[in-house]
Amino acid sequence: MRPDGPEPLDFHVTKHAYHVLAVDPHTGAALLDANVESFAGSWTLNGEWISPVRSLDFGFVAANRTWCLSESGCIPVPGHTLRCTAVLVTDVPAIHATLLDFWRPRWQAMADVPQDAWDRIVQFTQAFVPRGLIRAANFGLSDFCAAFRKGSALRTGGPDGWHKADILALPDCVFREVIRT
Repeated sequence: MRPDGPEPLDFHVTKHAYHVLAVDPHTGAALLDANVESFAGSWTLNGEWISPVRSLDFGFVAANRTWCLSESGCIPVPGHTLRCTAVLVTDVPAIHATLLDFWRPRWQAMADVPQDAWDRIVQFTQAFVPRGLIRAANFGLSDFCAAFRKGSALRTGGPDGWHKADILALPDCVFREVIRT
């Protein structure tokens, strides 16, 4: 029997850091460098646990800026960092969206490269990379058999449905035909 695999992903922990840009001396409200989507979670201000609260009743603050009031004795000062750790994502579509947001910048790192840059790369390659003919090595049946013997020891079939033991058990004439195709 196969051992149990890892547990499926059923929640996602988000971590955010916000820098205090300014503090209102009358109320103690702090202007943060980014908008806070949710105040749920565990908050710390320079290592001390706090309970921030969104404050929207300041008429002199632009609507796109976030001010928060702390319900603890810890008063923020400009330059301090508020950190939030929250388990906000628990349903499968939201977890999927969060993972996509995390991986998309890595997967599509080259998507923003302008077309003229790619054109320069191709032109450079055509002008300066030496041309040559790369000949494929002549591998024989024994080379392929050796490669399969050294391959993974998994007993399950691959994406094509073939098992390693089945491939190694093929007669030479059939193995040659598989290699040719």
